[in-house]
Amino acid sequence: MPRFEPGQVWTYRTRPDEEVSRVIVCRVDSHETDNAIIHIFVEGVAIAGAHTAISHAPICQKALRESVLSLESMRESLPGYEEGYKTWKTSYDEGDAGVFTISVAECVEGIEEAWVKGR
Repeated sequence: MPRFEPGQVWTYRTRPDEEVSRVIVCRVDSHETDNAIIHIFVEGVAIAGAHTAISHAPICQKALRESVLSLESMRESLPGYEEGYKTWKTSYDEGDAGVFTISVAECVEGIEEAWVKGR
């Protein structure tokens, strides 16, 4: 089982035509009920044909483990995820936000659907 650490760049089971997409681990939070919450940045996606990255997505360790294929590299610097993390953390602490328990590809799909509806 992979151990997730900030800076890791993973290949994963992507949506069709997004094989160049990668997951970057930005932060790992331990949590008593969710085991570990992994905060990821997803690059190389085509969200509604416009956006090429998801700057922050909190996902449970189990779902991420089932999504990743191989550790590709390590990055010295992390992409900009902090703003999304802070917004999520405030909402999570207030009980108004959760953690993805689905695959990364399904997260991307769900985020795209929400973005399109919110336009």
